[in-house]
Amino acid sequence: MVQGTEMLLGARTDPQHGPFLMVGLGGIFVEVRKDMAIRLLPV
Repeated sequence: MVQGTEMLLGARTDPQHGPFLMVGLGGIFVEVRKDMAIRLLPV
């Protein structure tokens, strides 16, 4: 099995606020912790 850390990475464009980036722990932690950072672009 490959060792490493899974990550959640996403980008969207909100009609009101513009583009933003989401980063957080991936795998089961997405559902368990529900913890992610959201930043408006450009960072």
